[in-house]
Amino acid sequence: MAFTMSGSINLNGVTDAEMAKVFELKAKHGTALHFNPQPVQPITNSNPPAYNNVQFSWNTADGFHLVHEVVSALTKKEAAAGQ
Repeated sequence: MAFTMSGSINLNGVTDAEMAKVFELKAKHGTALHFNPQPVQPITNSNPPAYNNVQFSWNTADGFHLVHEVVSALTKKEAAAGQ
């Protein structure tokens, strides 16, 4: 029996550099990763500039792997900064 892999995630505190990575992956992989920039909200007085309500969704295994790649890159960066 085949199954469908789908889901969504919402991220907060995403910096400009991280948003650039998101757009790069979106451009490279097209429709596998669903990202709508409309609900993104800038965090006022944030240094560096950052954003809340960054939402991703997927409905294929490829999309899930792309979201996993983005989240893994962000959490690795946070872990390195905390050391």
